Amino acid sequence: MVSADYRLQAQALGDCDGWLDTCKVDFNRMFVLGDSSGANITHHLAVKLRAGSAALMAPVRVRGYVLLALFFGGVVRTRSEKGPSEAVLSLEILDRFWRLSLPADETRDHPIAKSFGLMSLRLGAQ
Repeated sequence: MVSADYRLQAQALGDCDGWLDTCKVDFNRMFVLGDSSGANITHHLAVKLRAGSAALMAPVRVRGYVLLALFFGGVVRTRSEKGPSEAVLSLEILDRFWRLSLPADETRDHPIAKSFGLMSLRLGAQ
């Protein structure tokens, strides 16, 4: 298992290639896991690889994705989004998050937010 953290700026922390050689990593059997915003990043990686850019990952072959605590949405509210207004993450706060995350002049139906909407690329078994 390898845990990768994302940052605003890339940072090399050592001899990763040597460490991977020592651990005998099987690049033909990789799974990618993401939690919360990492799950959204993981989903978009899966879509990108499914859309024909798997050559970017050679010799790595991703066999599956594990998405924990996703944060997807859309213009039409889901039942859980319509929760109590006194919730810590109210609709007002969630809408602010989306406005800060989405490209200018886009709605929550943009593929970044609504990953399984009409404008989104399709994920499917190969």
